[in-house]
Amino acid sequence: MILVENGDKANINSLNWRALAVLPVRFPSLPDQRGIIAHSDDCMLVEAKRLRFLCQRKQDALAGLRQSVLQKLFISQLTNQKAAT
Repeated sequence: MILVENGDKANINSLNWRALAVLPVRFPSLPDQRGIIAHSDDCMLVEAKRLRFLCQRKQDALAGLRQSVLQKLFISQLTNQKAAT
């Protein structure tokens, strides 16, 4: 092959447009490209929904923790006030 004649196994010594112009480049058909995009869009939507759900669960857990800490602080203050009187 023209591109690797003068290079070693990992490198190509001279790569230019003339050398690249002769190489065939294949792309999926337009319907296949649209299918690929539709699939990736679906995957991103599913992942976005999953992340929203996880985020909401974390926010709910933090809200519960905050409420619990405030409640314990309030009870502790009441207990300390009763002990002081």
